[in-house]
Amino acid sequence: MLDHPLKIKRKEWVMLVGESGSGKTNLAIDYAKDKNMEYVIEKGNAQITKDDLEGFFSFTTLEYKSPLLRDAVENGKVYIFDEIDACNPNTLLILNGLKKDTVQFPDKLVNVHPNFRLIATANTLTYSEDYNARSPMDKATIARFQVVIYNLKEPHLAIRYGLDNIIEAKELVNTKSNVKFKDLPPRDVERIVDNLIISKELNNYDMLFEDMDIFNS
Repeated sequence: MLDHPLKIKRKEWVMLVGESGSGKTNLAIDYAKDKNMEYVIEKGNAQITKDDLEGFFSFTTLEYKSPLLRDAVENGKVYIFDEIDACNPNTLLILNGLKKDTVQFPDKLVNVHPNFRLIATANTLTYSEDYNARSPMDKATIARFQVVIYNLKEPHLAIRYGLDNIIEAKELVNTKSNVKFKDLPPRDVERIVDNLIISKELNNYDMLFEDMDIFNS
Protein backbone atom coordinates (compact mmCIF):
# COMPACT_ATOMS: atom_id res chain seq x y z
CA MET A 1 0.00 0.00 0.00
CA LEU A 2 1.32 3.43 -0.88
CA ASP A 3 1.59 6.20 1.71
CA HIS A 4 -1.58 8.16 2.33
CA PRO A 5 -1.65 11.23 0.06
CA LEU A 6 -2.82 13.66 2.73
CA LYS A 7 0.14 14.72 4.81
CA ILE A 8 -1.52 17.42 6.86
CA LYS A 9 -0.09 19.66 9.55
CA ARG A 10 -2.37 21.81 11.70
CA LYS A 11 -1.59 24.98 9.81
CA GLU A 12 -1.58 23.33 6.41
CA TRP A 13 -5.20 22.41 5.81
CA VAL A 14 -6.28 20.51 2.71
CA MET A 15 -9.18 21.10 0.36
CA LEU A 16 -10.07 18.21 -1.97
CA VAL A 17 -11.67 19.51 -5.15
CA GLY A 18 -13.28 17.13 -7.61
CA GLU A 19 -16.39 15.81 -9.29
CA SER A 20 -19.34 14.57 -7.29
CA GLY A 21 -18.88 10.91 -6.44
CA SER A 22 -15.11 10.90 -6.91
CA GLY A 23 -14.43 9.70 -3.37
CA LYS A 24 -13.28 12.93 -1.69
CA THR A 25 -15.14 12.41 1.58
CA ASN A 26 -14.09 8.77 1.79
CA LEU A 27 -10.45 9.80 1.33
CA ALA A 28 -10.77 12.29 4.20
CA ILE A 29 -12.28 9.60 6.43
CA ASP A 30 -9.53 7.19 5.37
CA TYR A 31 -6.96 9.77 6.48
CA ALA A 32 -8.47 9.98 9.96
CA LYS A 33 -8.62 6.20 10.28
CA ASP A 34 -5.08 5.82 8.94
CA LYS A 35 -3.84 8.22 11.62
CA ASN A 36 -6.04 6.58 14.28
CA MET A 37 -7.79 9.89 14.90
CA GLU A 38 -11.40 10.66 15.69
CA TYR A 39 -13.24 12.76 13.12
CA VAL A 40 -16.44 14.77 12.73
CA ILE A 41 -18.21 15.63 9.50
CA GLU A 42 -19.86 19.00 8.86
CA LYS A 43 -22.30 18.91 5.94
CA GLY A 44 -22.01 22.17 4.04
CA ASN A 45 -25.10 23.90 2.66
CA ALA A 46 -26.32 27.39 1.83
CA GLN A 47 -28.24 27.65 5.11
CA ILE A 48 -25.29 27.03 7.42
CA THR A 49 -24.68 30.03 9.66
CA LYS A 50 -22.04 31.53 11.93
CA ASP A 51 -23.91 30.03 14.90
CA ASP A 52 -23.68 26.55 13.34
CA LEU A 53 -19.89 26.85 13.24
CA GLU A 54 -19.15 28.82 16.41
CA GLY A 55 -22.00 27.65 18.63
CA PHE A 56 -24.48 29.88 20.44
CA PHE A 57 -26.26 30.49 23.73
CA SER A 58 -29.85 29.26 23.90
CA PHE A 59 -32.37 32.07 24.37
CA THR A 60 -34.47 29.88 26.67
CA THR A 61 -31.92 28.04 28.83
CA LEU A 62 -28.90 30.33 28.30
CA GLU A 63 -26.94 27.12 27.78
CA TYR A 64 -24.08 27.18 25.29
CA LYS A 65 -24.72 24.91 22.31
CA SER A 66 -21.33 23.54 21.32
CA PRO A 67 -20.82 22.85 17.57
CA LEU A 68 -18.85 20.13 15.79
CA LEU A 69 -16.07 22.59 15.02
CA ARG A 70 -15.57 23.37 18.70
CA ASP A 71 -15.35 19.65 19.48
CA ALA A 72 -12.67 19.13 16.83
CA VAL A 73 -10.66 22.23 17.76
CA GLU A 74 -10.66 21.56 21.48
CA ASN A 75 -10.24 17.78 21.43
CA GLY A 76 -7.86 17.35 18.51
CA LYS A 77 -10.13 15.68 15.96
CA VAL A 78 -10.16 15.76 12.17
CA TYR A 79 -12.83 18.24 11.08
CA ILE A 80 -14.16 17.20 7.67
CA PHE A 81 -16.08 20.07 6.08
CA ASP A 82 -18.02 18.32 3.31
CA GLU A 83 -19.13 20.41 0.32
CA ILE A 84 -17.67 23.58 1.73
CA ASP A 85 -18.33 25.31 -1.57
CA ALA A 86 -22.10 25.05 -0.96
CA CYS A 87 -21.82 27.48 1.98
CA ASN A 88 -22.12 31.24 2.05
CA PRO A 89 -18.58 32.59 1.49
CA ASN A 90 -19.06 35.22 4.22
CA THR A 91 -19.88 32.53 6.77
CA LEU A 92 -16.69 30.67 5.92
CA LEU A 93 -14.56 33.67 6.92
CA ILE A 94 -14.94 32.38 10.48
CA LEU A 95 -12.50 29.60 9.60
CA ASN A 96 -9.73 32.08 8.89
CA GLY A 97 -9.01 32.55 12.60
CA LEU A 98 -8.44 28.86 13.26
CA LYS A 99 -4.79 28.98 12.28
CA LYS A 100 -3.96 30.84 15.47
CA ASP A 101 -3.04 29.07 18.69
CA THR A 102 -6.28 30.20 20.35
CA VAL A 103 -9.81 30.76 19.05
CA GLN A 104 -12.53 32.87 20.62
CA PHE A 105 -15.80 30.98 20.83
CA PRO A 106 -18.93 32.65 22.26
CA ASP A 107 -18.38 31.22 25.75
CA LYS A 108 -14.60 31.39 26.12
CA LEU A 109 -11.16 31.46 24.52
CA VAL A 110 -10.17 27.95 23.43
CA ASN A 111 -6.68 26.59 22.81
CA VAL A 112 -6.37 24.91 19.41
CA HIS A 113 -5.38 21.30 20.04
CA PRO A 114 -2.10 20.38 18.28
CA ASN A 115 -3.82 17.38 16.65
CA PHE A 116 -6.63 19.44 15.13
CA ARG A 117 -6.83 18.98 11.36
CA LEU A 118 -9.20 20.44 8.78
CA ILE A 119 -10.04 18.71 5.52
CA ALA A 120 -12.60 20.33 3.24
CA THR A 121 -14.21 18.90 0.13
CA ALA A 122 -15.57 20.91 -2.79
CA ASN A 123 -16.88 20.34 -6.28
CA THR A 124 -15.58 23.64 -7.60
CA LEU A 125 -13.84 26.81 -6.42
CA THR A 126 -15.67 29.02 -8.89
CA TYR A 127 -19.11 29.24 -10.49
CA SER A 128 -19.78 26.54 -13.07
CA GLU A 129 -22.78 25.39 -15.08
CA ASP A 130 -22.50 21.91 -13.56
CA TYR A 131 -22.54 23.24 -9.98
CA ASN A 132 -24.55 26.45 -10.34
CA ALA A 133 -25.76 26.39 -6.72
CA ARG A 134 -22.18 27.10 -5.58
CA SER A 135 -20.81 30.57 -4.89
CA PRO A 136 -17.20 31.49 -5.63
CA MET A 137 -15.17 31.14 -2.43
CA ASP A 138 -13.33 34.05 -0.88
CA LYS A 139 -9.67 34.11 -1.91
CA ALA A 140 -8.59 34.63 1.70
CA THR A 141 -10.33 31.37 2.65
CA ILE A 142 -8.91 29.41 -0.28
CA ALA A 143 -5.40 30.71 0.50
CA ARG A 144 -5.49 28.94 3.86
CA PHE A 145 -5.81 25.55 2.21
CA GLN A 146 -3.55 23.31 0.22
CA VAL A 147 -5.85 22.66 -2.74
CA VAL A 148 -5.70 19.12 -4.12
CA ILE A 149 -7.52 18.35 -7.36
CA TYR A 150 -8.86 14.88 -6.63
CA ASN A 151 -10.45 12.25 -8.84
CA LEU A 152 -10.65 8.49 -9.21
CA LYS A 153 -7.85 8.31 -11.74
CA GLU A 154 -5.30 5.57 -11.33
CA PRO A 155 -2.72 7.42 -9.14
CA HIS A 156 -5.35 8.33 -6.54
CA LEU A 157 -6.94 4.89 -6.74
CA ALA A 158 -3.57 3.27 -6.16
CA ILE A 159 -3.06 5.35 -3.04
CA ARG A 160 -6.46 4.42 -1.72
CA TYR A 161 -6.71 0.73 -2.67
CA GLY A 162 -3.16 -0.40 -3.38
CA LEU A 163 -1.41 -0.51 -6.73
CA ASP A 164 -1.79 -4.30 -7.20
CA ASN A 165 -5.58 -4.10 -6.84
CA ILE A 166 -5.85 -1.27 -9.37
CA ILE A 167 -3.70 -3.08 -11.93
CA GLU A 168 -5.83 -6.22 -11.55
CA ALA A 169 -9.13 -4.32 -11.74
CA LYS A 170 -7.98 -2.48 -14.86
CA GLU A 171 -6.92 -5.72 -16.55
CA LEU A 172 -10.22 -7.45 -15.67
CA VAL A 173 -12.34 -4.63 -17.05
CA ASN A 174 -10.30 -4.15 -20.22
CA THR A 175 -10.20 -7.88 -21.07
CA LYS A 176 -13.55 -9.22 -19.82
CA SER A 177 -15.97 -6.39 -20.60
CA ASN A 178 -16.92 -4.24 -23.56
CA VAL A 179 -15.82 -0.99 -21.88
CA LYS A 180 -12.46 0.48 -20.94
CA PHE A 181 -11.43 1.05 -17.33
CA LYS A 182 -10.53 4.68 -18.04
CA ASP A 183 -14.05 5.38 -19.36
CA LEU A 184 -15.96 4.10 -16.32
CA PRO A 185 -17.91 6.57 -14.14
CA PRO A 186 -16.32 7.14 -10.69
CA ARG A 187 -19.03 5.19 -8.84
CA ASP A 188 -18.54 2.14 -11.07
CA VAL A 189 -14.77 2.25 -10.59
CA GLU A 190 -15.17 2.39 -6.82
CA ARG A 191 -17.66 -0.47 -6.85
CA ILE A 192 -15.51 -2.69 -9.06
CA VAL A 193 -12.38 -2.24 -6.95
CA ASP A 194 -14.29 -2.79 -3.70
CA ASN A 195 -15.91 -5.94 -5.09
CA LEU A 196 -12.58 -7.18 -6.43
CA ILE A 197 -10.99 -6.91 -2.99
CA ILE A 198 -13.93 -8.80 -1.42
CA SER A 199 -13.79 -11.45 -4.16
CA LYS A 200 -10.08 -11.99 -3.54
CA GLU A 201 -10.64 -12.35 0.19
CA LEU A 202 -13.39 -14.93 -0.42
CA ASN A 203 -11.50 -16.54 -3.32
CA ASN A 204 -14.68 -16.27 -5.39
CA TYR A 205 -14.39 -14.22 -8.56
CA ASP A 206 -17.77 -15.45 -9.81
CA MET A 207 -19.41 -13.07 -7.35
CA LEU A 208 -17.58 -10.11 -8.93
CA PHE A 209 -18.63 -11.01 -12.46
CA GLU A 210 -22.24 -11.73 -11.51
CA ASP A 211 -22.65 -8.47 -9.63
CA MET A 212 -21.29 -6.11 -12.28
CA ASP A 213 -23.42 -5.40 -15.37
CA ILE A 214 -20.39 -4.53 -17.49
CA PHE A 215 -19.23 -8.16 -17.27
CA ASN A 216 -22.63 -9.50 -18.37
CA SER A 217 -23.47 -7.28 -21.33
